[in-house]
Amino acid sequence: MGREIRILLVGADQDMRKLLTACFDREADMRVVGSTSRGAEAVELMDGLSPDVVVIDAELADMDRPGLLERLALMDEDARPATVTISKYRDRQRPDAAVRPADLRTLAEQIRRSAHLRVAGKPEWAVGTGGEYGLIISATRILRELSVPTHLAGYYYLREAAVMTALNVNLIGAVTKELYPEVAKKFGVAPNQVERAMRTVIEYAWTAADASAIWKYFGPRQSRKPSNSEFISVIADKLFLQRKYVECIK
Repeated sequence: MGREIRILLVGADQDMRKLLTACFDREADMRVVGSTSRGAEAVELMDGLSPDVVVIDAELADMDRPGLLERLALMDEDARPATVTISKYRDRQRPDAAVRPADLRTLAEQIRRSAHLRVAGKPEWAVGTGGEYGLIISATRILRELSVPTHLAGYYYLREAAVMTALNVNLIGAVTKELYPEVAKKFGVAPNQVERAMRTVIEYAWTAADASAIWKYFGPRQSRKPSNSEFISVIADKLFLQRKYVECIK
């Protein structure tokens, strides 16, 4: 990149942030410019510190990680930093355990890669660990382009379902038995609530969306309102292709 990579750490685990700070500050091309446990403060720090990469832990003090990723997705593209999440580097059986030294080295390389992609002008959805950040960005923008109302729960259920399906395409063949229950579990609601809420926002979007947006994603022959599974599959297919692109450029 020709200059040091500026890093902002975000996570509720203070010990983890101290560990990562010590690790990254030993790297000649990296510098931790800020650290916070709160997602809202992280958004403010980005304006003042202009980090190249934001490293996000699984737990935040004031919001969940998807909530922060959504806030980032709405930032101006030129100002938005690359994002790397560290949950994949933690022991799933012991989430409170420290990241192993070998994984810290892998994490540092992931940060370098994400920073270089950002500088090189790669598509924004290609920047991030495993494409998770990019999938959320793309799903958010597609749903908004299709006029899905963001103040209703169905918007969040649809986005989560699309991202989950992009990561596991088999779910589109088991919408009722697996996908609805998985989304419901994440949001603490019943599966039938998920189904109804999705249907409600799709019906609204189908009457409110611009015809060009509907044509863009559903084609010229789609005149009837799509079912929940059809709507999810269209978005998930686009996200799936983006995910494959991320894998190809690794």
